[in-house]
Amino acid sequence: MTISGEMTKREQVLLRIAFWFLLVFSAVLTVQAFRLIHQPTFQRAALGEHVAIYLVLAPLFAFQLLFMGSQFRRNGQTIVEFECDELSIQFRKLGDSHHEARPISDVVKVYKWRGLGEPIGYRLLFRDGSKAYINYSLSNARALEERLLAADVPVHRWLESLRD
Repeated sequence: MTISGEMTKREQVLLRIAFWFLLVFSAVLTVQAFRLIHQPTFQRAALGEHVAIYLVLAPLFAFQLLFMGSQFRRNGQTIVEFECDELSIQFRKLGDSHHEARPISDVVKVYKWRGLGEPIGYRLLFRDGSKAYINYSLSNARALEERLLAADVPVHRWLESLRD
């Protein structure tokens, strides 16, 4: 029996728009920070105020870069279309035009992907170390999760525990 699912075009566009919104928001914050630094009143301020502002801005910019990088990486690993039979899983990731096919035995681990508290999907960890994210908003995503978890035979789990 084959299980298939697909994310709607609307959801795909919303994922991309959310990323670009974060990017523009971060750029606006950066521009505003530089405008603050180059104001004449800031230039005349004491050295301690300069250091305090820089100590606040540096972690803010580091967090922005880290968050945007993780969003970009996760969006590139999000599955938007899949088809799974008893032996293999074929899928397409967000932004890719080609389908990737892997045997189910390549799936080493299936674990919950949490948003702000509750699970919003699950992650697949493949034998080569690559990851893929499947959102519960995909049709038949839960059925695929059950199939992949059922394919995880006890001997396979035992072998993986020895490797860890």
